[in-house]
Amino acid sequence: MPQNENILVSKRIVITGACSGLGLALSKAFTASGHRVAMLDLKANSEAIAEVTAKGNSPLFIEMDVSDSGAWSKLRDLICEAWGGLDILINNAGIGDAGTIFTINESRWKRILEINIMGVVLGTAAMAPLMRDQKKGHVVNIASMAGLFAMPTMMAYNVSKAGVVSFSETLASELHPHGIQVSCVCPHFFKTNIGNSMADHASPKTVAFLKRQMDHAKVSADEVAQTVIDGIKRKDFLIFTHPGTRRQWLFKRLFPGRVLSQAKAAAAKILK
Repeated sequence: MPQNENILVSKRIVITGACSGLGLALSKAFTASGHRVAMLDLKANSEAIAEVTAKGNSPLFIEMDVSDSGAWSKLRDLICEAWGGLDILINNAGIGDAGTIFTINESRWKRILEINIMGVVLGTAAMAPLMRDQKKGHVVNIASMAGLFAMPTMMAYNVSKAGVVSFSETLASELHPHGIQVSCVCPHFFKTNIGNSMADHASPKTVAFLKRQMDHAKVSADEVAQTVIDGIKRKDFLIFTHPGTRRQWLFKRLFPGRVLSQAKAAAAKILK
């Protein structure tokens, strides 16, 4: 194990949405540290898998939809057979969406909630019993600052990520008696492909805003991944990955009315 990567020791790790963005960055970082990684994604990406393999041990790769409960049952059996247990589950898979209550149709609501919330719920429900049996483990749910701050015209995405935050809070108390840690990660903007799933139906102003934020992001996926790993090591519950975002969260808790006024002003500019 490289000397500068003594983050964790001999862990068995499952990562969803592992072929791009933060999931890929985490897969590379953990593999480079000598851990065993199972990469889950909707479709195989040979280039991403090769990037991870180049860092160390070849990862397991499982092609699956995280909203499929049957697939999670099969994965649990596979992990039991291959590894005999699980140390860290990272529920990272997610999709984006943009729109208002007037523009997001029922099918889009269902799909984003199936992936962003139910994918987290089903994954945890399937894999947490392995951790309970061994009386240790760590569940890491990737939410977003959107789960703490409701940006206008991102309604379905905001709701889904707020659900991940609430789920994580409840989960932390329920799993504590079993020796299982829970972390909820709330990243701000960094370069990722999550915007690809919303470009066809989002307003041009929203797409342009998101593109500017990602293009100008000063924090890379690799840096976000390292911050997440550091938070796991410390057993933090809330993990903020960008400078200043913890202060923003505290400001909202102290002055919710002012933050709502700012959101209303932003909505007036975007929707006029």
